[in-house]
Amino acid sequence: MNDLLYTHSYPGLYIVLEGIDFCGTTTQSKLLAETLESEGYFVLPVHEPDDRPENPVGYEIRQILLGKVQHPGAEKLQKMFVEARRFFLQRVVTPALERCKIVISDRNLESTKAYGKATGIPFEKVISWHEGGDFYYPDVTYLLDCSVKVAEERRLASGQAREYFEGKRELQQRVREAYLEIAMPGRVYSTPNIWVVDGEMPINVVFGRLIKCVREEVEKKENALIRA
Repeated sequence: MNDLLYTHSYPGLYIVLEGIDFCGTTTQSKLLAETLESEGYFVLPVHEPDDRPENPVGYEIRQILLGKVQHPGAEKLQKMFVEARRFFLQRVVTPALERCKIVISDRNLESTKAYGKATGIPFEKVISWHEGGDFYYPDVTYLLDCSVKVAEERRLASGQAREYFEGKRELQQRVREAYLEIAMPGRVYSTPNIWVVDGEMPINVVFGRLIKCVREEVEKKENALIRA
């Protein structure tokens, strides 16, 4: 099944952070981008779904998650994520990688695999939706593993309005289990070069571990990446 996707060969660096809702991907993505930018690298921080009006499918997904549009059903919603991702890669991510930039994404393909599995859609089926050569794996993926209890405490403390998948403990537990399956090496549905990081540690500790790993990835492409 993994033959449907490939690891890109663009000169830029593509980094993805994954995990259940409120595991810390948004916070850590922002910290990584700010730090690398301060070191002179050209960084493009992004998130999925790409919910800008320019991406009509991604924009509709956000309206669904906010409860402003009727939910279309689990499989239809995950297929929408795939279509929004196709547009996003073609219009945003790939051009940045071609220009030797560092792209740091808050979520990617693994979210569709994990949330799909948690709502009854097999990994293999989700992967099959990504055929056609428009999709590729990032250079590296970091899974911020976090218990549902801790994530829920963070959500409540944030005061943010709850979106569709948030605050549903049983669902989030299934999502967490699916993510950990994806991170297991040697499975046909495993994501290459994915690393699990303890997302329950203090923000600065998680960041310290991530930036150390990210700098190792940057070093591999140091001669290709552009700097100010």
